[in-house]
Amino acid sequence: MFPMDDDAPLYPVVFSSDDAFVPYMAALVRSIMDNAVRRARYRFFVLHRGIAEENRRLLRAMTESGVLTGNGGAGPVFSTVFVDVAAHIEGYRFYRTYLPVESYFRLLIPWLFEYKKVLYLDSDMICRADLADLFAVELNGNLVAACRDDFIAGNRGRYHARAIGFDSNRDYFNAGMLLMNTEAFRASASMKELLNLAVSRDWQFCDQDVLNVFCRGRVMLLNMEWNAMITMHNEEQFPPDLREEYRRSRAHPKIVHFAGPKPWDSPPGGWGWAAPEREAQMELFLRYASRTPFRR
Repeated sequence: MFPMDDDAPLYPVVFSSDDAFVPYMAALVRSIMDNAVRRARYRFFVLHRGIAEENRRLLRAMTESGVLTGNGGAGPVFSTVFVDVAAHIEGYRFYRTYLPVESYFRLLIPWLFEYKKVLYLDSDMICRADLADLFAVELNGNLVAACRDDFIAGNRGRYHARAIGFDSNRDYFNAGMLLMNTEAFRASASMKELLNLAVSRDWQFCDQDVLNVFCRGRVMLLNMEWNAMITMHNEEQFPPDLREEYRRSRAHPKIVHFAGPKPWDSPPGGWGWAAPEREAQMELFLRYASRTPFRR
């Protein structure tokens, strides 16, 4: 591994996974590594409650042998740390509906890490840009930077927004990509208070609703290119004044999010599925998945 000076930027990136989803998460990690070009230290944290040691070993080996890029070979270096969070959620009964309990782990991030700025990414994503650009975003006292959720921020989301106390649905964000201001979170509440909010009712969109309610008024909305939900098709119901951003984000995404139907689903299908696009989506996923230790 190329030695890094202590003054090289350190970028903490957090994921949440179980054993079944590790291969998909590994494709995302590989894509981050392949698109990172600036001199930096990437520290990947995986929140879990019992990932098998062999899966941990394979992911660590992949990240720690990452190819160095950049000027003179002094590019980014990578490492992976697994964080068992089972003790933090013991005794809490989450209303999971259609999501696994691992989805709620991102609520713990501000109290698990002392870094001022932490990036959380869902594991069903592919990165196509240098994440250094995202870490350069100034949060300016906001709790989080995120992208509009094109399902809720569109016409279909009006009822849901009202149900969780929002006057307008257009600024509801998707929690798949969160650049978190951990100090501001900790100054606003305790971990227990946020978890109590999470279990206080059956939230339709689980911890995503919780974060929207908790962060309301302190959200920096980023261009949807940083969380382009390309397997969902909501252009026609999206507000006209934001439709161009919607189109551009899908034409040139920096982070692709396989929200809803996944290209690897067998058989493919589900709400919003566009069969002609599946081949391109699967090709994008396999471009990185094929270069992980979990390829089949």
